[in-house]
Amino acid sequence: MPAVFQLFDAAVAQATPSVLGLWATTPAQSGGAVSFAAPGEPAPEENVPVWSVNLSGDLRQAATDLDDGLARVDASRDALAAARTRLDSLVAQQPSTTGVSFAVALAEPDLPAPEQELLKQLATIKGEDAAVSYGLFGLPSRDDLSAAEEQFKAVMARIAQSLLYYALVETRVEGRLMGRTSISWSADAKTLWQLDGRSDVFALHQRSLKLAVGSRNSMLRMFMLTAQAAVKLSVLLATPGGQLLALPAAWKFINQVLAEIGQYRELQHQN
Repeated sequence: MPAVFQLFDAAVAQATPSVLGLWATTPAQSGGAVSFAAPGEPAPEENVPVWSVNLSGDLRQAATDLDDGLARVDASRDALAAARTRLDSLVAQQPSTTGVSFAVALAEPDLPAPEQELLKQLATIKGEDAAVSYGLFGLPSRDDLSAAEEQFKAVMARIAQSLLYYALVETRVEGRLMGRTSISWSADAKTLWQLDGRSDVFALHQRSLKLAVGSRNSMLRMFMLTAQAAVKLSVLLATPGGQLLALPAAWKFINQVLAEIGQYRELQHQN
């Protein structure tokens, strides 16, 4: 069976169904998911993010799956840098006035699909009768921008706290929990391990840990880039609450660039 990567975190699951196209997000683990702990070791708190890797019993296949995950995280760093550059280029090409015409830019045949989709969304937001959906971030309609902004800030604060301050990384083999490492904000780590755990499985757990930390860092960069992109796009919108209104469009654009580069990487890998 191929490896299954899951992130159990209510705040992150509220914002996105997956992380980097690799980790499926779920609000919480099902009851009884924790199968061992050191004597006197408290059970993990419910609000602590758990990065769970369930590997194949074929350890060679398990290693390959982890290598593919690590390569995806490495590629995401370059993709996020590319998304920032492409967004800056797109914004620079648009006149930052209230009379901005997205229709002219949409007529450009050479624009990549993510850029064209972004301009279409901005044009929709500019329309007086436009209905803006905030479902991705769990926000209400644009009728109450103040309340929406406060709710978005709360979501972002929960995500930052859950990603930055503490996390658990678990490695399972065919569903059996083999090891768990807790990571603190200061990067201190404590690992619990099955007494009968093999050294080669422990090495896989170390790679799971590297994968989870790298993914967490990339996700933080992704949310920060989204917020920065919304500020830049709000200049083009020149409308009250533009920064907030641009958040879903910015988020979608960044995800589309990541997916586009990920697909290109897969093609290179196959060739």
